[in-house]
Amino acid sequence: MHSSVSLLTSFLILLLSFVIVLIIISMPVYFASKMISKRSSLTRAIIASIGGLTIYFILRVITSPLPFVFSFVLAFLGLLFIFKITFETSWIGALGIAFLSLVFVIIVTTAVIFILISLGLIAPHLARLIPFFPL
Repeated sequence: MHSSVSLLTSFLILLLSFVIVLIIISMPVYFASKMISKRSSLTRAIIASIGGLTIYFILRVITSPLPFVFSFVLAFLGLLFIFKITFETSWIGALGIAFLSLVFVIIVTTAVIFILISLGLIAPHLARLIPFFPL
């Protein structure tokens, strides 16, 4: 009985962790979509994040034999298509959501890195290894 309770507890912790991570990665999409689309909600942002990542991954795998730039552009268009459908916006609106999401991620990541450095949890020389960190 002990192992089944432990297994159930582990599964519930895993499920809860998955939901928390899903909400966290959907927040930039949610905030960006709030600025662009009238049809924005956290649920739609989560759906768009799951759908967008899935279609991006599938298209990148399928088109991987092609040159990287072509494969990347097709996969990115797939991601934009998911944003367009999910938030009922135009292609330009979908591009705006993708761009603003990236901006939000960069701002939050930079802020977290500054906080971690100021708390002494990351050495300043290690922060240079992190992409787009302005040191």
